Amino acid sequence: MKTIKNISNISLMLIGLGAILTALLTGCGSSASVSGGSTQTGKVAILLTDGPTEEFSQVNVTVNEVSLLSDEQGPVVLFSGARRINLLSLREVEDLFTVNEDVSAGSYGKIRLSVSEPEFVKTDGEIIPSSQIHLVANGKIDLVPGHPIQVVPGEPLIIRLDYDAEKSIFIHASNPNDPVYQFRPVIFVKIQNDTDTKLASVRGEIISIDPDNRSFLLQRVFPIFYLSKMGNGADHAHEEDNDISDDSNSLSWPYLIRVDVTEETSIFEASGQPGDFDSLVVGQEVHVRGELSFEEDLHLKAGLIEIGQFLRLRGVISKDLDEAKHFGFTPDPGQEVTGELQVQVYDETLLFEAGTHQRLNPEDLVAGKQVLIEGVLDVGSEPDLFRAALIVVRPPELDLIHLKGTLSDPDLATRTFLLSQDCPTDIACATVLTSVHVMPDAVILRISSQETEGEDNHLGIEMIPFEALKDGNTVKVFGQFDLIGTPFHANVVVVDESS
Repeated sequence: MKTIKNISNISLMLIGLGAILTALLTGCGSSASVSGGSTQTGKVAILLTDGPTEEFSQVNVTVNEVSLLSDEQGPVVLFSGARRINLLSLREVEDLFTVNEDVSAGSYGKIRLSVSEPEFVKTDGEIIPSSQIHLVANGKIDLVPGHPIQVVPGEPLIIRLDYDAEKSIFIHASNPNDPVYQFRPVIFVKIQNDTDTKLASVRGEIISIDPDNRSFLLQRVFPIFYLSKMGNGADHAHEEDNDISDDSNSLSWPYLIRVDVTEETSIFEASGQPGDFDSLVVGQEVHVRGELSFEEDLHLKAGLIEIGQFLRLRGVISKDLDEAKHFGFTPDPGQEVTGELQVQVYDETLLFEAGTHQRLNPEDLVAGKQVLIEGVLDVGSEPDLFRAALIVVRPPELDLIHLKGTLSDPDLATRTFLLSQDCPTDIACATVLTSVHVMPDAVILRISSQETEGEDNHLGIEMIPFEALKDGNTVKVFGQFDLIGTPFHANVVVVDESS
């Protein structure tokens, strides 16, 4: 027997942060001369993403500010406000959080984030309120990439902020009946010079439709554009009636996202069944995923469009795909639906593999696979049918093992070190030494408390090279053991100097 708790509000909001913290920054150059000088500015967009966690179904947080910091000039605020987001809603997407068209060209050494009011929801439904969570450094985080961020007029810039909930939430269980939760957002920064994203994601309302060019204008549920020179970042679309005039000089027009629909775009109606371009109507709420482009103006080449609210469920395939393109699916605990479902796969259903984002075929949907499905549950059918618009298959290699301890004997030539593992409990145990091989493409982060004169403490997260690892470092490593059991191959190393 299936139970439906609350399907009406499945929100893919951003984070933003990924959210906070998880995510991606995209800059595109437009140049402008400032009266009385020759300062040029670039256009910077923030996209955010998140990694999975098996313990929590929601990680909610309020994003208060995102800024770029430079030694040569004051901070550039990319976003300021209070936007509530569920970081775990960003899995396998990069959500377009905000765009700032007034970023001075130059070199920036840090990204500063400010978050507040964390709340966790465990997979069993238990809610961990802010009063039970210690937010490290009061939610003020400085991200230091491996090299400075260069905002150059006329050239696209992408800074990807990738938040990882699994590495961000720590539980001190000295008293199992009253554990202390510590939230220290771990965010990975990646800078690139193209717009190769997972699937840039925007949720909003259709404002106008251009059938001749098979495109439409989308106004985000939360304003995208942050224009510091034009009124504290307000989106200039008319908020009362969403009436957009045809006046080319109207401030409203440029601050909407143009969505291009191609023959390859999959469109799903509110019923969860495939539709077409004619299914789109002004005033509809839609969720668009696609390739972000800055050619002429900011727009998305849509890969998937969902009309209305779609449900997201994680779980395991319980029965193989049949000739009618149905398969059995058992949702994980703590979600909106319980009990086995029958999933309908369409030719238009978007299928890909988590991590690699490689496109898959329906034949890849076999029993035992862990999947994330987005669709509409039809409770009027017999049996209940989950109509799938999106299916993401999670490969086993994404299930990383987590080890914690003290580092010794780092060897740059072999990229290895010894890890003296911490005891899992307060009970004394024998020292366990593990040989750790840091993969060539591994990410190494150093987390430390930073004090700035005249300011509150910040949590610093800095990307460092292998040679910066030292004897005695307290580290957490994430990876997998070799098939023969040793060494441990690490994809992520987190050096903890924050205590």
